[in-house]
Amino acid sequence: MQNAYPRGANIKKQNRSVNVQIAGLPFGFDLTPAWLRHPDGYWIPDADSGNWIPSDPELHAAMMTRANEQSGGKLKPIIKMVKHWSRNNYDGLCSFHIELICADIFGRQALVNYPTGMTIVLANLPTYINTTMMDPVYRISKVNKELSADAAAQLDLRARSDGRRAIDALKFENAGYHDEAIAKWKEIFLSGFPK
Repeated sequence: MQNAYPRGANIKKQNRSVNVQIAGLPFGFDLTPAWLRHPDGYWIPDADSGNWIPSDPELHAAMMTRANEQSGGKLKPIIKMVKHWSRNNYDGLCSFHIELICADIFGRQALVNYPTGMTIVLANLPTYINTTMMDPVYRISKVNKELSADAAAQLDLRARSDGRRAIDALKFENAGYHDEAIAKWKEIFLSGFPK
């Protein structure tokens, strides 16, 4: 990639993949080396352990599709919102970890609408920070990042304060103060919130 886009590619090594951001594109790519695993799934690298671990992205995708269908199609958009929030707030949560957190939360309660859903995630997020969550298929590898005590505390504080902001936004919206509600959501999401 670096040879093909010498000035326009930003490449970052991650625990199980390499992230490639190409200048001019509004999205990036996570590239993961993988070997077929018998009888199913793949072996993927895990930099933390220095070993290859089992993964089954097709089964993961099917699980998330079922969870999304059970939420009336609202789960995937909420996941995208939480990923956006995470990127703008210390980026301490892995992408798949966010998916599993949201599926776990809304597997136990209804996802009525997006503002309420985002508020529920932010209110529950501190209980998931630095709590081990295992791959739901093989249950032998963690999906969460190990954060330092300081990083975990920082993320916990931000989630709690944004949870309170989200509650305020819902109150403003319910009282008919739309501009005030939008201002609160902008404080939560920081950049990229629609105008």
